[in-house]
Amino acid sequence: MSTDQYYAQLASRVAEILNGSFLKDAFETTEDMKDTAIRITAWFEDIISNLGIWRTVNEECSKRHGKPLPFYDTDSYFPNEPNIEDINLLLWDAMETLHPDRFMNPENPAIIEAAVALCKLFDEEFPTAPETEELYVFLHDEQQLQDYWHIRKVCDWLSMRSYISQRQSDKWRELLEESTEDNDSPMDEEMISYSILTDLTFRGKHNLLSLTAPQWLARITKKQEFNDLQFSTPTYYLLIGENATQFLMRNMATDEELAIEKDSFSDDEFVSRYPKVGDTVFFCSLVRFNGRYYQCGIMAHNQKSNIKQDLIDEEKRKIRLSEKGSHALFLKASGGKPVVFCKDDNEMLQFYRKMQIPLTPDSIAEFRRLFADCKNGIALVGDLYGGISIIPELAYCIKSDDNPFYDQKKAAQHAHALLLDPNAISYGAACALIDYNLLPDAKLNSLNGDEYGRQFLHTHAQFITDYLFSKCREYDL
Repeated sequence: MSTDQYYAQLASRVAEILNGSFLKDAFETTEDMKDTAIRITAWFEDIISNLGIWRTVNEECSKRHGKPLPFYDTDSYFPNEPNIEDINLLLWDAMETLHPDRFMNPENPAIIEAAVALCKLFDEEFPTAPETEELYVFLHDEQQLQDYWHIRKVCDWLSMRSYISQRQSDKWRELLEESTEDNDSPMDEEMISYSILTDLTFRGKHNLLSLTAPQWLARITKKQEFNDLQFSTPTYYLLIGENATQFLMRNMATDEELAIEKDSFSDDEFVSRYPKVGDTVFFCSLVRFNGRYYQCGIMAHNQKSNIKQDLIDEEKRKIRLSEKGSHALFLKASGGKPVVFCKDDNEMLQFYRKMQIPLTPDSIAEFRRLFADCKNGIALVGDLYGGISIIPELAYCIKSDDNPFYDQKKAAQHAHALLLDPNAISYGAACALIDYNLLPDAKLNSLNGDEYGRQFLHTHAQFITDYLFSKCREYDL
């Protein structure tokens, strides 16, 4: 029997166990259950074949949180073997993916019951399960890992097709649907789909560790160069020269000059006939790997005379907005406090002026439109990355000596939203609230009572926030 046949049959047995568990009703369709079974079986295949994916989860969690997995007791944990705690986390991840509109307690009894039954199956299979050599070579072969085109395949597989990628695949479908709602052109839809897919392949972080595929690969293979792999957002490049193998280009927003590999342009006829030095402008993304640049994703080209200056100015504006530094302005204006509380839009605008942030008449009008009717105060939280997170109506959740709006009863009901809802607050601001312990009343619903739910959320707040915001401190602060 081939390894494919073995793991396909094992996945069917996993699906049978899920179908007979209390977790069954959490699956809206049979396909959802089958997909979850396949992904859990792929985790077991990883353990057996020493692929290093789950080992990376263990190592990264140990580094960030002091133990190999969040949520669960790992005093009797056995690395590189099936553990009930592993399957608990995988099933919780599956539930979060299938039901992104609600947060399921990781200690939900239905999850634990199913995990115990599945672990019994995997314990029985562990001594004789076959290794998948082809997949190990795909991820670890030294020669192939020097080839950019192979790295693209690996990153695509890790980010969109491996067992850690279910949330990312769903994110691609969500973004595609949002981007093509009013689009009637099949060709345009295809280009949009490819653009989103390429961006998620190299920069998507919708997974257990909130790492990009290159960052996962660096940890799986223990090779630092994949941490250094960079994918740029699309911008304008002017062709300024060429040689036999490379186009020489200048970034029109930064004036940086780069040599880009010709074989990364898929249209051979275009490469050989069209480009004109000093006149052709490319709009594209680049990947930097091992000191070389490759065009990646969708690519458009035009004559320099057709590129309006306001487009280049907009690219320069994006660069300025992405720079850090405003957090220092916030702390200076607040006197070192992580949060400033305002009773209305007038006080909020006064603080912005104190920060010496210029506001246009349009931005002032927008502030007043959005925040003039706030009845429960406004909290301005300094984002640790940069900028300010404005929290209207939920200021009462933040416990601080200078917060006149704090209400413990209301906070106990709603403060968890500032850790669990990326739409309510920025990642850097949520981390600031964690660091300064400003949400002491936040809790999860728990069968063990409110105090246990409060302690559980605070113990695992950083992992949960990283997971739900798809960010991590090492790269996003």
